[in-house]
Amino acid sequence: MAGVYADEGTSGTVKKKRDGFLRLLQDCEAGKIDLLLTKSISRFARNTVDLLTTIRNLKSKNIAVYFEKENINTLESTGEILITILSSQAQEESRNISENIRWSLRSKYEKGEPTINYNHFMGYTKGPDGKLQPVPEEAAVVQEIFRLYLIGCSGVQIKKYLEQHQRRTVMGKTVWQPTVIDKMISNEKYIGAALMQKTYTTDFLTKQRVRNNGTLPKYFVEDNHPAIISKEVFYGVQEQRLWRSYVKRQLKGKVTQYALTGKLLCYDCGSTYMRVTRRVAGNRDIVWKCGSYIKNAGRVCRTGYTISEKALHTEVWNAYAVMKQALPVPDHPDIKEQRSIAQQMLNHKKAIEKALHENVQGFWAKENLMEYYAREMNAYYELAEKLCQLLLKNNTDKWIASRFRPIKGYSKYKKYEDELVSLYVDRIWAITSNEIVVLFKNGSMVRRMWYY
Repeated sequence: MAGVYADEGTSGTVKKKRDGFLRLLQDCEAGKIDLLLTKSISRFARNTVDLLTTIRNLKSKNIAVYFEKENINTLESTGEILITILSSQAQEESRNISENIRWSLRSKYEKGEPTINYNHFMGYTKGPDGKLQPVPEEAAVVQEIFRLYLIGCSGVQIKKYLEQHQRRTVMGKTVWQPTVIDKMISNEKYIGAALMQKTYTTDFLTKQRVRNNGTLPKYFVEDNHPAIISKEVFYGVQEQRLWRSYVKRQLKGKVTQYALTGKLLCYDCGSTYMRVTRRVAGNRDIVWKCGSYIKNAGRVCRTGYTISEKALHTEVWNAYAVMKQALPVPDHPDIKEQRSIAQQMLNHKKAIEKALHENVQGFWAKENLMEYYAREMNAYYELAEKLCQLLLKNNTDKWIASRFRPIKGYSKYKKYEDELVSLYVDRIWAITSNEIVVLFKNGSMVRRMWYY
């Protein structure tokens, strides 16, 4: 008696996932076994190719396999013919089981009943009603992750923060992975919704799963369970993700290094400004300078204005204070052109907002959404530049498109903060070394000049 080899709860269609079966074959190779007694062909394997390959290999070593139910001995002359026929039936039975399971899942999806892995879901567990129920300690970590990303932190920075503050993963580990964090911040279940059939199995034999990019229908259910993250914060994070990819592609900026990177642009040439540390009279001085002027030694950008970071922070804060308190510009014939531009800008922002909601519901492929976002933002910024030109031409200090509506819980600022830029600033144009125009995400624009 060499032993009993079994794989409980494991499909017989995939050999590499069957530890007991693989151990059995190793013992056969080692010469520990002369005869295998098996209940039936379907218990041995449900994959015809694997079954015949294994049996022939064992047969070459003079090891017999006896199937009790079918009364077949593989060393007998008629064994392989019968096994081929019966194993094909076993494989077809697996196909039918797979189709039945697939049909059952789709029926549940159509009724709005998602299937969820409750054991490995950060922030939730299975409630008494069978639905997701928040776990307060884990939910607090999830909220922390969304907050950090919203205010400008990268996945790597969030990882470091969580590890430094000894936050544990859903598996109880102290080491976090940026890829896990990225999946979390894009998971619609944190707003109480559920998108079903994101992936599907292409082959019942290999069990290979692929992303569903429209091959099969998707099902979206709102208010399926209690939310951990507000929709305002969640969609703010989704827009942040797209914007960071946009800056990397369009402006080639490292958006996660400093809050102003990718948002502070040269009015003369359109290049992004770079943060530079220099020594003046032995003292460390931090300034911002046109990236094109630095890289091309002034051959492309004619101005190359240098702006003190301290002054820049002060005036961005002052611009924010003006925008926050000011009322929208009243309708007047003299500002007809400005109002038309502002409305077009608003339309592009609404189109992006609509696309973000559609993406959460499964209507967009990632690359297509990125291309659409880039087109809309390019058009938006072109209009914004026209509005900025009119602001300077008319020598006015502000254009307030709409009343400021802060994100709940993100407005009690008393001075400049980097997160303020991430949350509310779309773009800043450096006009001269002591003049900027700040474009806010609500379409408002404030011009600031200083002489200190």
